[in-house]
Amino acid sequence: MNSSKKFPKQKNKSNLQLKKSIIFLDDEKTALVRPMRPTKKDYAGIARCYNSFKDSDSWPGGFGGTFTFTGEFIEEQLKDQDHSSLFIVVAPDNPDKIVGVSFCSRTWNLPDCWYVQLLGVDPAYQGQKLGKSLLLRSTQFALEKGARFISLHTWGGNLKAMPLYKRQGYKWRPNTSVYMENYLPLILNFPYFRGLFTKYSWYDTFQPKITQEQDEEFDEKMAIYEYYFKFDEYSSLKVWIDRTVGWISGFHYITEQEDLLIKTQTPNSEAFTGIETFPVTLTVANYGKKVQELAITTKSTDQLALDGETTHQIKLPSNKEQTINLTGSFLSDTDELDMKVHTHTYSDHTITFEISTDGFTFPIILGKVPLKAMKIHTTPKNFVAIPDQTLTIPFELCNYTGKQQEIEIKLEDGKKVLFNQHNFSTSVDPYDSKLEVPAKVLPTTSTADEINISMKTKDGKNLLKKKLPIIIFRNNKAVSYELDQQLFLENKNVRVSLYRKSQPGSNELVIFEKTRGLKICGNPLILGYPFDEDGSEFYSTKLDHQILETEEGLWIASSAVSKEKAGVKVTRKLFIPNDNEPLGLQYSLENLSDKAVTDLGILCTSYWWPNPLNPVNVIIPFKEGIKQSSLYELGINLGKDPSDLKEGWKAINYSRGTLGFLFNQEVIEKIGIGERFPSIEFKIPELQPNQTFDLTPLWFTFTDSWQAVRKQWQDKYHYSPANELDHFLSAENMKKIGLIDEQSQDQICKGLILDRNQKKIQIILDAFRKTTFEGAMTVNFTKMKSKPKNLPISITDSKQWVETIKINPSGRKISSGTITFDTKTRVYEESIALGFYNSSKEVTINKCSNNQETYLEVDNGFLKFRGSKDYRGQIFYLSVEGSKNYLLTHYPEVKAFLWYNKFYGGIGGVISPVDQRGNPEEEFNKLNFTAFEIEKDPWKGIGFMSEIMDYLPAIKGAQQITNFLTLPDAPFILVQQEITNHSEVTRTFNANLTANLVTSNNDKDRYYLKTKKSGIATFQTQDYGSQAWREELDSKWAAFKKEGNKFIMGAVIGKSNYQESIYTYSPNLSIIRLGRSVTNIKIPAKETVRLNVLYLLTKDLTTIEPFTKSNLVSLLKD
Repeated sequence: MNSSKKFPKQKNKSNLQLKKSIIFLDDEKTALVRPMRPTKKDYAGIARCYNSFKDSDSWPGGFGGTFTFTGEFIEEQLKDQDHSSLFIVVAPDNPDKIVGVSFCSRTWNLPDCWYVQLLGVDPAYQGQKLGKSLLLRSTQFALEKGARFISLHTWGGNLKAMPLYKRQGYKWRPNTSVYMENYLPLILNFPYFRGLFTKYSWYDTFQPKITQEQDEEFDEKMAIYEYYFKFDEYSSLKVWIDRTVGWISGFHYITEQEDLLIKTQTPNSEAFTGIETFPVTLTVANYGKKVQELAITTKSTDQLALDGETTHQIKLPSNKEQTINLTGSFLSDTDELDMKVHTHTYSDHTITFEISTDGFTFPIILGKVPLKAMKIHTTPKNFVAIPDQTLTIPFELCNYTGKQQEIEIKLEDGKKVLFNQHNFSTSVDPYDSKLEVPAKVLPTTSTADEINISMKTKDGKNLLKKKLPIIIFRNNKAVSYELDQQLFLENKNVRVSLYRKSQPGSNELVIFEKTRGLKICGNPLILGYPFDEDGSEFYSTKLDHQILETEEGLWIASSAVSKEKAGVKVTRKLFIPNDNEPLGLQYSLENLSDKAVTDLGILCTSYWWPNPLNPVNVIIPFKEGIKQSSLYELGINLGKDPSDLKEGWKAINYSRGTLGFLFNQEVIEKIGIGERFPSIEFKIPELQPNQTFDLTPLWFTFTDSWQAVRKQWQDKYHYSPANELDHFLSAENMKKIGLIDEQSQDQICKGLILDRNQKKIQIILDAFRKTTFEGAMTVNFTKMKSKPKNLPISITDSKQWVETIKINPSGRKISSGTITFDTKTRVYEESIALGFYNSSKEVTINKCSNNQETYLEVDNGFLKFRGSKDYRGQIFYLSVEGSKNYLLTHYPEVKAFLWYNKFYGGIGGVISPVDQRGNPEEEFNKLNFTAFEIEKDPWKGIGFMSEIMDYLPAIKGAQQITNFLTLPDAPFILVQQEITNHSEVTRTFNANLTANLVTSNNDKDRYYLKTKKSGIATFQTQDYGSQAWREELDSKWAAFKKEGNKFIMGAVIGKSNYQESIYTYSPNLSIIRLGRSVTNIKIPAKETVRLNVLYLLTKDLTTIEPFTKSNLVSLLKD
């Protein structure tokens, strides 16, 4: 089989015929698979199939939750799509019944690759190999399209499906949750051994490694995948894929007559730019009987320098091998690619060996990943100054070499920013350092100035040269600048960023509102009809960007010419105002061809991720009136008809503010009303040659209420002096009531943790200023041997009233009650609780072992728990009064579960950078911990300290200590998450602490949360949606009761300086989590932050909430 063209650019007819001759598994089940048809019958059949996907093992929470799919809904979703890549399988016993689907699209970031969006089979028909046949057809489709690979996402706990995927060539890409890529289309189409797969079935000869683990394969430190085929006694094929670039880097081809190995290698896939050289080899070995002659030409991409001969003519007799040796290096100005962060991205930097032999020409490709040894940026990166000012500009020096470095830095003045000193010799700590430079900002209008920075080693090697912006705001004016491959436009209120160079997702916009921390992402160029949201041709296209300045603000126009709609130029224009007005988004289409173009449309679609906030509610102006709802109550079956709306706006309320969308509903074709951020479709009339069509603008706004969003829409589209804005205000109570104890006189509590030998507490009535207290105070503790206290109050000109009362614990661990102040005009009432420990008893700590695993056991006389340094520094066992373990755990084993690569269970914490790209938890799981005993009178327990982290740039120098403390004979476990920043710069983290609890696996389990409107809400464990609307909840506590357990387990947090909340997570009957999340924790250099969560065991649900305002802090004397 000969080929004169270079792979993979083989698209002529003969090659397509060759593809069809490749042997695929063909049995009675594959005959049941076909592309879907755009008919009412198929739409209804797919809806029925979707509704059958209720298997919680395959679909956590069920597919679509409680939503019921209809044929009409499916038609609306699929009618405009390319149906040739949407495959269905019919039942073996009923050809009219659709029982499975496999829907494919191009990958969003690589135009020559395909992605399985959805794969599922009706549970009643599982086990009949229908999913296997669907997936095989999808792989065959990718092969026919000349794809490099086909990929999909699943989850680590999908035990049934993982062998199916790996058996068909899918590899679990390391450090992802869980992204799988299959390079069989590339291998089967490879010119040199394509002929083998026309003789042998690849499926029958493929020898996969089937595990539930990531396919973390290496050749030394070169990241690879290995594929092996055993054809017969004499024939086999081994292929290596360089997974940094997704191309074949070598193969070993053996037949009865031929035995040829060609393989390129480098010791490490990564290399530092500017200062590091690395070896590259190509080994050619002939172990066969005939002489092998090869012509080899070597080339590299622009920023990879190669030293060595680049052309070779090789003649290899039998049993001879030859190695081509080259030395490579990155130019110092090469942009970095950190694949630990960008886990789904592939390097653009390759060394290609183009090889011709036996009439075949094919590439063997090696990838290299550029890293910066050192970086420098201002702190914060988007540094803002004011004119006519003397200041100190802080620079963060980032060191990625793992050891202390001595460097030289040179700063050059900008036009408006002048430095007092320009040259620095400094030492940079392995965990980064800070350099503070005095500077002066000259008088100026608002602008973005640039300063030039260069960094060298002591021996003169260039580490980097770059420009850094200093944004100067005098008045609120939009400015533009570049930083780290990104283009920024911002005013005092908002910042917009996009990538200038071509890379995955490079044509998307990120709009960030600085005051409230709200964010809108997306709005890429998506041209239709039909719309390909998952594989738009522009997703990885380098766009042409132009900035236009007007009196009102800045416009950035980003454009590209379509290949699919030949000759149509698409331009997206974003407007950033000079004031705090809405941002505008407008598209235009221009026909550059000499023919009219039809079937044109634009899809405007935004998404919320990554956004640290969850929406409180959504407000929509329906024809029936303005409605508000939580996102999950809203549902998805709201249609896309803009005539359902009375006005053209939508608002999303967050705890920090409101995000609004403004549009003219009379000119849009469709709108995704039920989506969090509405997707809006425009249909464009036939576009004549040389004609341009401008779409009506959309607007984004950030404000404080949905009423403000509505008024801005009225002012944009229906201006009238009569437009008014309604304000709704709420006020805090002027008087407060509660409890205090001897150690917390300045803190009004609802819950007190007391030594049971203490016989008195104090109740308090407090006002924010001197006033009159007139009425009666009643204190009542249920199930305690103490009578209700009724205390008349009549005092004037006082800020506070305090009264001491006696209590009698009577052997109880925890007791609830109420405190009421009844005045002539209103009644103040609070729930209260007392929790007791016994200072006359001891908490014991013992060292134990289990199957050669050592752990520490803490016993307070009422409950006991166990933890281990080998278990990610967590506790894995909790027993109350001799009960079974309350915690869901896999100690001492660690198993894949849910969306995580490893599931530990138990109770423990994780920290991660704010920008959680990549999979930081997977790296956290690999840390080593040390264990210790701890005593903070009266608390006692165990703690686990991690090693200092360095696996992500944004987390370098961080260290976590988790303390698990308790009190003697008490129902409390206090978990403290201590985070220390050992670096010399400020770091910002998110922190999570989770208790994973055992369920009964039936629908009688319950968990509880408090809503802000209706009190305590009760949920079943499969009520998955409750997590997403947590900001409608009280967010300070949650609880769970397993059927058969004597005690309810509650999680409580108190007042915090951070954005902190308690949440629940229960995707199905098998797991419930009581967790605490904290976002945007800024920790200065060398400082420590401590976060507390109180877990308690109680039989009375009403005892939990009062401990959100407790004396816990006063008990922690340090």
